Amino acid sequence: MGENMRILQIHAKKFSFRTVSEALQKKDETPIHELSKENVLVAFISVERGDDEKVIENATESIAEHAKKVNANSIIIYPYAHLSSNLEKPDQSIKILDELSERLKDKKLEVARAPFGWYKEFELSSFGHPLAELSREFSSAVSLQIKLSKNSYDKLVNDYLKRFGFEVYSNGFNIKEPWDSLVKEFCMLKAENEFYETLNGVTLKEGSRSFFKAKILPGNNEIFDCTMDIDFSIIRNNIKNLKLENEEGIAFYRSENVDSIPVATIINNRYFPFFNGSLFSLILDRLIELEEKKALSPYLPMLFSPYQSVILKVGNVNEEKIIEVKRLLESIGLKRVYLDLSNEKIGSKLRKWGMKWVPLVFIYGEREEETNTIILRERKTNVQYTISLSELEGAVKKFLETQ
Repeated sequence: MGENMRILQIHAKKFSFRTVSEALQKKDETPIHELSKENVLVAFISVERGDDEKVIENATESIAEHAKKVNANSIIIYPYAHLSSNLEKPDQSIKILDELSERLKDKKLEVARAPFGWYKEFELSSFGHPLAELSREFSSAVSLQIKLSKNSYDKLVNDYLKRFGFEVYSNGFNIKEPWDSLVKEFCMLKAENEFYETLNGVTLKEGSRSFFKAKILPGNNEIFDCTMDIDFSIIRNNIKNLKLENEEGIAFYRSENVDSIPVATIINNRYFPFFNGSLFSLILDRLIELEEKKALSPYLPMLFSPYQSVILKVGNVNEEKIIEVKRLLESIGLKRVYLDLSNEKIGSKLRKWGMKWVPLVFIYGEREEETNTIILRERKTNVQYTISLSELEGAVKKFLETQ
């Protein structure tokens, strides 16, 4: 699946860099070791896993257009891993950056590329006009397919998804990852206003105009924020059904207190339940189940977790080793593995990813690098233990067998 190439463009009065030392085994072998430019557009770029021809094309057009708008004399392509936690392999990243640079040169632009795989120091003095800083993401917009490969999921899938109207096919189902497409999907086409009155289980009446923020679990990430007409009636305790409508179409939300999620849209007079509405119901049922069992932390089955695992970097360690661990986890079968290479303290990282209900958290720091080990933290049991990297594959497979 193509992810998002992430680019931060800064129009600089002056920008200079100098290589300090090698950072990765796979690197630019004949780099520009030092460069200084004035009135230059600097494009800090993170190449993400799966970035393809379409992404390169879109990024080329955006950078060229922005350089023209700000009247920059030249462009510097600067590899910058810290904009993403889902980085492409080094050799493929180099190819993509080279292709991007060549396409910009084909447009008769002066282009230089900072070396990939090297530690560098840089100095930047930015202009202060409205277009001086621009952050963009570029995607080939391909849906992710998750295959239902474990028999242990069959009962859960049939029990939950079919019960809430989501069709499960023999080889899998499609889901956009993790929640970023909901705003685009929730209201797609115009529909007849009176159609909602025939829907079973939805009782609506005229309501007053209100300001409404829709949020989604886990993590309470806001997906929608605007003023609209909200029609609702209370159907049980604090749970509400809501109808939201504007010139783009109609959507229905289920709300419990402040946490709300889309449950359906109307397209061409047909009623389509949201998979995410099914997931919301699954989350509520799971929370009730865990509360009855007095579980320590709420969790979802691995298949439905938007973030299946994350690897946290602690201290000054070799990032290439962390990327190798990520590839190992993906080879085992995990499809949504994230890297947190930020400089935040470990406590802050654990809180942030804990809010996302990540089932498996891996911690790799300087001590682990010295001992060739890694710390594994299971959300379901709140158990944390250290294992050797040679034992990692077996430990993860054993965990997945219990899901």
